[in-house]
Amino acid sequence: MGLLSLMGRDCPEAVSFLGVGEDPVPRASDYVEVDEGVLGLRLSELMDRGEASWQARAEHWSLGGGFQPKIALACFDGRWYSCEGDAATTHILKPGIKGRAFQSLVEHVTMRACALMGVEVANTEYLDGLGAVCIERFDRVVRRPFDVVRIHQEDFCQACGILPENKYTENRGPVAPDIAAAIDRFIDDPDTDKKAFFLMVVANHLLGAPDGHAKNFSLLEYPDGGVRLAPMYDCASGLPYDGPRDRRVAMGIGGVSAVGRLGIGAVTRMAKACDLNGDWCVAKVSDLSKGLPDAVATALNEVSGVSGAEELRIRLLDPVAFVCEATLARLR
Repeated sequence: MGLLSLMGRDCPEAVSFLGVGEDPVPRASDYVEVDEGVLGLRLSELMDRGEASWQARAEHWSLGGGFQPKIALACFDGRWYSCEGDAATTHILKPGIKGRAFQSLVEHVTMRACALMGVEVANTEYLDGLGAVCIERFDRVVRRPFDVVRIHQEDFCQACGILPENKYTENRGPVAPDIAAAIDRFIDDPDTDKKAFFLMVVANHLLGAPDGHAKNFSLLEYPDGGVRLAPMYDCASGLPYDGPRDRRVAMGIGGVSAVGRLGIGAVTRMAKACDLNGDWCVAKVSDLSKGLPDAVATALNEVSGVSGAEELRIRLLDPVAFVCEATLARLR
């Protein structure tokens, strides 16, 4: 309670803890402009990079678990602001995972490639000067500078009544059909959002993104009572670090979690379990498998010249192409 009294005005989702009689509306004076140089120092202090490597250990990447350092700020008209009191943040900056070379760039390229393929994702930008990926918060609506509305977000562990330590399916966490059932139960247009969720899960598989557990998919609850699936977030390929060999994703498709082992049987099983059209699902997996290698190349071209981009090109393009080609072969 003591912590909430000091830090509770801008909690995750749309929750604020205020003292009796305190005004819940943030004031412009609660936003303190931050120089980009100072912001760079804050990010450097946030993460002692040590010796970055392209080698990975068997691990899950979890933002909620504190493995990824991050700060939240507001950005209006290209200027950065520290949010004090109950002022709402609008962006999250992540400098990457300690010991993983250019991991924040990997996250941006992964997310951008998904966006190019029509997967609903959070908007990201790579800030080369800061060495960080910048994520625009989708649970905020900026009506004008210093006037921000919070949108309530609830992840699928919360929606399914599962404790966060059980977020992975291997720890008895929700599987894809559980999330599809929750979408049917809570969302206004379930068929549309189940299709969007299916594309997110497939993209995680094809890109070898290891951390697509139930807490990395969410619902958005709008002030008018409407409920929609949130865009995908925290999606970063693990392929640059150890390739597709023995790589597994957190949420399987039709019982298949091994990257590169996805076939028509698994896709049709998931389609049936989620009450989706099997032919549509197979066609979409085929489309993503055909298009993702070029989408990754385009995303890399967009950041050409930034630190680490050429190294990442060498380490990411061929593994993605390998996984996508293996998937197409199994679909046939």
